[in-house]
Amino acid sequence: MKRISVIFAALLIVSAIAATYLFHSSNGGNSSNGGNSSNGGNAGTPEGVSLLIRTTGSNFSVYVGLRDSAGNYISSAGNLNFTVADSRGHRLFSYARQLVGADFKQYRIDQTSTSLRYSFTFSEAELKPGVPLQNGSGVAQVIFTPANGSALRQSTASLAIKALPRISIESVNISKVGSVGAYVTIAWSPSNFTAYSADLLAENVSLFFFNVGDEGMPLLNVLGIDCLFSVNTTGFQLVAVFHPDTKLNASPVFLVSNARIAITLILKTPSHGYSGPLIMQVSMEPAS
Repeated sequence: MKRISVIFAALLIVSAIAATYLFHSSNGGNSSNGGNSSNGGNAGTPEGVSLLIRTTGSNFSVYVGLRDSAGNYISSAGNLNFTVADSRGHRLFSYARQLVGADFKQYRIDQTSTSLRYSFTFSEAELKPGVPLQNGSGVAQVIFTPANGSALRQSTASLAIKALPRISIESVNISKVGSVGAYVTIAWSPSNFTAYSADLLAENVSLFFFNVGDEGMPLLNVLGIDCLFSVNTTGFQLVAVFHPDTKLNASPVFLVSNARIAITLILKTPSHGYSGPLIMQVSMEPAS
């Protein structure tokens, strides 16, 4: 009976040791991987974001990394926004996704090591043309907003973009047609525009209707003259004629006797490239 009691006591001691070991393992055994091995790496609070873009053929591969305060790459849940813009800030491409830790994988970024990143790919065909920087590139920016933190930003100006067709206006010529054009003086500033396809150009024009003859008698017995502008250069469109006082579109422009008026012609450039003069005309007839 004594022998049985001793064996029973020994079994109790072994059971207690085993239970203690199991309890320790379930609470502290995962501390080496941050307690979240399903994220593909250490989970933590991101303090910075990095952006790397690689070009392979006609595709762009984007790698986004998150770093903690110690500079280690980590995974984190949050909202990712990636954009590419041209030199004027026009958006050429955008990508957005709500990420979880498991979206971050190990990628070989250089020849010697791998690091934890989120990656996606888009094609050159998805990137709209724009007005590039002097180096021919656009501005790519990534914004990562953690679920419980502030937005982290990083940008690079090394992503090559297709340029919109270039427009070069060497000179502007406006001719007069109509029965009363001889009584109107028209003037404009010599212009040399450098623009891109679908841009809007502004040309300031001054009109003067001289209507005084001998002994102060009017040369023309009319209420005024209607001036209707048009563009002769193929591809350009006259989209508005603004009167500086009313700020409204005024076409045709009404000229009263012995009065000067300044207007602004708003022109839309063609979809194709162009280099040369801009030819316009204005038809002048007595106002009815």
